[in-house]
Amino acid sequence: MGCGQAVYEQRLENTKRYYGHLGQLNANLAAEWQGPGISIRPPLGFVLIPSPQRPENAVAAGRGDGADPADAAVLDERQPNFVNLDLPGLIAAWKWESFDAEGQARSQQTSYMYLLSNQEIGANPELREQALKFHDNTLRELSNTLEANVPRDDKGGTALVPEQFPANRDVFVAQLTYDSIALDTDVSNDRTNRTFSCHLFTQGEVQVIVLFVYSDVAEHQDVLLKRIPLCLETLTVSGDKIGVPATTITGPSSTKSGGF
Repeated sequence: MGCGQAVYEQRLENTKRYYGHLGQLNANLAAEWQGPGISIRPPLGFVLIPSPQRPENAVAAGRGDGADPADAAVLDERQPNFVNLDLPGLIAAWKWESFDAEGQARSQQTSYMYLLSNQEIGANPELREQALKFHDNTLRELSNTLEANVPRDDKGGTALVPEQFPANRDVFVAQLTYDSIALDTDVSNDRTNRTFSCHLFTQGEVQVIVLFVYSDVAEHQDVLLKRIPLCLETLTVSGDKIGVPATTITGPSSTKSGGF
């Protein structure tokens, strides 16, 4: 009886920790965003930036000049407008604005979240080699455009920091492993000091980057930094191959709750 009681109490304690952690996620993260083969819960405060309108809908949207819709230039509002950079493999983007600020101050306080992947690039057989180097190529493009000082390791390579989310295994949620790096720069249109916090996730051939951009004057910066680790643990990715249909899923939704 004593041994059974101990097992019961341990399972009860595990359950409390598990649901306590889920409560923390729900208090700090928005509803799950889902795209083809990938999903994530962005931090509360972020608003999804709409995807660009398809060219074939240009006439219906009011263009009305009789031109071929396929020839219409489509502006992707998800791409950064504060630096001369088009993010490769962009899947989705969010922004967090400070609505109590005005004019330039408001622009400087806006934070961004970008979700990038090599999955679409890898669907083109001619770009397969490029897709397999997605992490390296994207970091190189970021650092060159931002003129940022990239930390180097002893061998001269990029000094990436391995991180696991959640960091605490006692909450009985599956851990996801990232390689992370932060690029600090002031090379932007409004000369705001911004941090580009890059989190690289790999699953077989699939490479994903969760990128957060925030300024040193953002009023919500402290809250955001507390929510980023919670966001990163909710990433799910389908499959481990590029250019083929997804077959498996990794991440919190595919894991068991620790046996309690």
